[in-house]
Amino acid sequence: MQIIREIATHRALYLLPDFEPVSISARGLITPSLRALDVHPDTHEAVSGQPPELWLGGALSYNAGVWTVLDAPAYAQAQATKLDSLQATIVMATQQRLDVFFQTRGYDGILSAATYATSSVPKFAAEGQYAVAARDATWAGLYDFMAQVQAGAAPMPTSYADVEPLLPVLTWPA
Repeated sequence: MQIIREIATHRALYLLPDFEPVSISARGLITPSLRALDVHPDTHEAVSGQPPELWLGGALSYNAGVWTVLDAPAYAQAQATKLDSLQATIVMATQQRLDVFFQTRGYDGILSAATYATSSVPKFAAEGQYAVAARDATWAGLYDFMAQVQAGAAPMPTSYADVEPLLPVLTWPA
């Protein structure tokens, strides 16, 4: 990867693939896909490096192989927004997983199934008690995992697919 950066601050302006020819001259930065008139050889340079693994917005500096976020408040806000959105998606998908499972026995969802926990009909009571146990185990497991992620003890999931295998298996008791 070619990184076009300011010489004085190392602020990265452009990330370009290695195969794309780059020319920085008095006429500016010229590539087959980009022309920047404000990039000049006395103030800017092209260096080789790897792109940052995760970039959520904000200005970056690249120096000696290390990426640094220059405007941390904007970066932190973008990261918080992404985390909030991911958490909301995971919570919704977890709820849907529970509802869909309990619909296989004709309940509207887990909420209606759980109301049968004290039913006088043994079959409904057993299913209702299983709904309560499954609900508790699922949400306790999810929130425990999310606490581990926030503490840095577990990797950040990228989607619900990363979380679902960690949740209790839902199978109807015999």
